[in-house]
Amino acid sequence: MFARSLGVVILALGACLLCPPAAAAPLSPQAAVSLALSVHPQLRTAEAQLAQATAAHARTTTPGYNPTLRADVALSGDRLGLSLAQPITLTGQRRLQRQQTRAALDAAIAQRDRALLTVAVAARSAYVEAAVAATIAQVAREAVALSAALEAAARLRHEAGDASLLDLRLARLSRARSASWLLDASAQESTSLADLSAMLGQSVSAADLTADPLAAAPRPAEAVAGPRSDVRAAAARLQAAEHDRRQQQAAALAPLSVGVFIEQEDAEQFIGPSLGVTLPLFSRNQVGRAEAAAAIQVAAAAQRAVTARAETELTTALTRHAEAEALLIELGADLSVAAEEALAGIALSYETGQSDLLNTILLQSEVMQGQAALIALQGQLADARLALLLAQDSDVLLDSTP
Repeated sequence: MFARSLGVVILALGACLLCPPAAAAPLSPQAAVSLALSVHPQLRTAEAQLAQATAAHARTTTPGYNPTLRADVALSGDRLGLSLAQPITLTGQRRLQRQQTRAALDAAIAQRDRALLTVAVAARSAYVEAAVAATIAQVAREAVALSAALEAAARLRHEAGDASLLDLRLARLSRARSASWLLDASAQESTSLADLSAMLGQSVSAADLTADPLAAAPRPAEAVAGPRSDVRAAAARLQAAEHDRRQQQAAALAPLSVGVFIEQEDAEQFIGPSLGVTLPLFSRNQVGRAEAAAAIQVAAAAQRAVTARAETELTTALTRHAEAEALLIELGADLSVAAEEALAGIALSYETGQSDLLNTILLQSEVMQGQAALIALQGQLADARLALLLAQDSDVLLDSTP
């Protein structure tokens, strides 16, 4: 009876591990990326900043100052004056403004592009974590079922006088340990599913996920040519700061006011040009120039930091990914099948008396823990792939094809 019950459990567990559900997962990793991109606040913030930068640059294509219309009327009514003046700058301030806003717009575009990739990686990483947690929770449930069958068999043997009371107690403790593992795994599953749901803006269950964590992590290709988008953004911000400093220097001289006036006094009328200038005796935009000079130092330091981080991330991501790929390849693709065969062999050894209950419990525990480790290893490889893709600034992360 023991052999029949334990054998049936092992065969059922093997079928669960080796044969995925026939129905396709309702939520693919690509669909998860699309959902995250549609609701994630980081991307919404980047898009809002891009819209502001676009509007600021468009504003520089028109004159920088509004014309001034002035009318003077004497209380006696015998004198009337009308003037129209347009401020203009002779220092190239408007041209420098256009250059500054163009650089700021380039920075906003690059930052938006980086936000797209960052959100895509975050969604895929959350998907991987949830898939790993859900699969390990399933292994833990199978471990509970296996330990329950082993306890039932030990109880039957104890009642038949073929097993000691210690064997029965060991079997019960093994079942308790499996139950504890299941509760821990279920808690991790719940947390990871909640995190994924929050990122996607909709409820997600374990049944919605693809069982293979690597499905959420495309295989990296060759590195993308050119600087990374966050490096481009930092360089553009530095360029904008440099243009802004020149603009603030040009603003030390106030714009000229050029226009025309019409005055009428009694029967006499006067028409002519007008010219106004502000003499830079006391205020020469000292504060704006100092702030712009300091902003260049900040932007330059930020560019160096971002560039150094990008170079290091790419180097370490390449090493990490290569190591993870090599380790998984060395383990072989049939390790999951080997684990199921090992479980069947352990049960047979106990059935035929070649192994005692203690060794059976220990060996079964090792195999089940190994299965969980194999799943976790697949998740770690997926994380290594995603880290490399992000370091490469790869658009593969945004691929929406199934």
